[in-house]
Amino acid sequence: MRALLRKFKSDRGQALVEIALALPVLLLLFWGIVEFGRIGHAYLTVTHAAREGARLGAVGQDDEVIEEEIERRITGLSRDQVVIEIEPPAGERYSGESLEVEVKYDLDFYLPIPGGTLPESHPVRGSSVMRVE
Repeated sequence: MRALLRKFKSDRGQALVEIALALPVLLLLFWGIVEFGRIGHAYLTVTHAAREGARLGAVGQDDEVIEEEIERRITGLSRDQVVIEIEPPAGERYSGESLEVEVKYDLDFYLPIPGGTLPESHPVRGSSVMRVE
């Protein structure tokens, strides 16, 4: 009976060591899933905003109205990191020609990994092309 009790006492720290080895890997995997979700959200938001801006430009709205609509549509993203490009400008749009609206956003990562192995931000770009009516 004593030999059996001694065996159990020697195995007490095994679970703690296994958790200490597995926890960093699991946390990194979880954090990667969160970051990929954030990138997906930013991509969908930026693409939707570009589509709505192109729709307004296609029906004859000015660049200021298009930019206001895009800024209104980018909920959940930092407005100061958004770059909006509209081609061609409002005075050069003619019926039947293409209008392209491109929205760029630099998504900052939450996970700080020292040593420069990963970039600090990820560029997200969404564009939409529509024919001017």
